[in-house]
Amino acid sequence: MFFAQLAQPANGAADPLAVAHHAEQLLADDLLCDAQLRRDLGLRKTVGEVELDDLALAHGETRLWGEVVDAEGRRVAARMRGPQAYRWTALTALDAVEGLLAGGVEPGFRTFAGAFGPDAILRHGVEREDLE
Repeated sequence: MFFAQLAQPANGAADPLAVAHHAEQLLADDLLCDAQLRRDLGLRKTVGEVELDDLALAHGETRLWGEVVDAEGRRVAARMRGPQAYRWTALTALDAVEGLLAGGVEPGFRTFAGAFGPDAILRHGVEREDLE
């Protein structure tokens, strides 16, 4: 059903951004959060041997801390808080697809922030605190 909906847009015109947005909604809302759909497709949500329940996936929270140091010893650190890790990963991957379809990204390897800017991650309720 997912692929059929993407292949046949309702208006007959394939708008890449609309398709990406539609895919984001289907994946994030249906595939990741619908237990019956996951069972039908034989998918499981697990962390190691622990299976996540729908409530944890839909309403869970991820907290990150990171620090980088350059060759001159300058340090930059930040904390982030966002959706449950699997959900956040799926949403960010779809944001990347949407950004690529929109154009303006140079060919070659890029991190998400390198391709779309340091604030591109601040969607889907993500908060960042830059530390001094």
